[in-house]
Amino acid sequence: MRIKVKSFFTEPLLFYIIVLNYMKPDSFSYIGLPEMIVRISLLWDRFLSIPVILLCVLFTLTNYKNKMIDVIAFYGYKILGTVILTYLTFHMFSGGGAFAHLRKISVIWYLTIAMRLNYKSTITRLSYLLSILVVTNFASIILFPHGMYVDDNWQNYFLGYDNGHIVVFMPALFFATLHAHFSKRKTIFFVTWCCVLASIFICRSGTTVVGIVTLMAILILIYFPVVRKFLFNWKVVLIVIAGVFFLIVILRRHEAFQDLMMKYLGKDGTFTGRVYLWDKAIEVFMQHKWFGVGDSPELNQELFTLFNQKLSYAHNEILDLLVRSGIVGLGLYFVCIVRSVFYTKHQRSLFSKTWLAFMASYWLIMMFESYSSYAFYYLYFVMLIVPRFTDVEQKKRKGLITA
Repeated sequence: MRIKVKSFFTEPLLFYIIVLNYMKPDSFSYIGLPEMIVRISLLWDRFLSIPVILLCVLFTLTNYKNKMIDVIAFYGYKILGTVILTYLTFHMFSGGGAFAHLRKISVIWYLTIAMRLNYKSTITRLSYLLSILVVTNFASIILFPHGMYVDDNWQNYFLGYDNGHIVVFMPALFFATLHAHFSKRKTIFFVTWCCVLASIFICRSGTTVVGIVTLMAILILIYFPVVRKFLFNWKVVLIVIAGVFFLIVILRRHEAFQDLMMKYLGKDGTFTGRVYLWDKAIEVFMQHKWFGVGDSPELNQELFTLFNQKLSYAHNEILDLLVRSGIVGLGLYFVCIVRSVFYTKHQRSLFSKTWLAFMASYWLIMMFESYSSYAFYYLYFVMLIVPRFTDVEQKKRKGLITA
């Protein structure tokens, strides 16, 4: 039987076979699988992206205008930066880092084509898959209160260390909420939200708590017309996120800000040691402003050390991008955000406000964390691209009311 290229993006079985390969949690490397299976899995993970990329290129060239050329350019630059800039800076090649970026862009591209061909089905399938991950992780928290395994003295669960759970929690909540808008069945919505909230209550990761509490507050407030129309929009989000960045990263270096932190919050202003990483990131950026030092987690560990522990990121998304990819990389990243915001800035639908609520919450916690090295980081870009494939008819469905 002849299989058309389109079938790889629309047929449920083929969709799940491909996407499931990109949803392997961190715990799979620590649960005692036979070495042969681990090696085969690593090779499969690394090289699956090549045929997926070829499928995406073939379909794009013959069927529709590419709406994610900016994302392709961003990750293309990161792949080149990983190979070329890392060699120029450290005199070492980083093939693993390049394949990690190739893997992420392949699944992002695949899912955007799937959304373009069948928006509703793709959202539904993603909500199911992510809900399974969330429920399984919650079960691991209950069954293993002290962690399924210990890695670098940290307790880890099915989805890894609790600080990194948000890279799955946020997309899971987003797609479950989106699915609930056009589906009469709300089971996935309630199960996902309940398991996420219960997991957060038990683990109490500070950054995750801030992100989810902020998200819930905004989602409640945007149901009020005054807030939806006048008080919550992309301009307000831009001002708040930019203000937080300059306040905690730039202005906090002044003594006056340190005194205010100690007086009103009882904090010394180090944000659990993050300021030392931010200072180091600024120092490295000033030496490699335009293109950064390259994007290799292994080599970047030589740059960031906190409490005698080597880290591969700067605990701030913007600073991390500046260190790895320089001003050019950060500029490409902002183009991706601006282009998606452009699709929603003239809309006053509840969908556009819901999407902005999720993104704003995510951007806020990214001022204290950087998730680009996480395996599930690609889901952030899938969330970012969703508005580009949401047509007018779908926005008018049940739940997507206009202001």
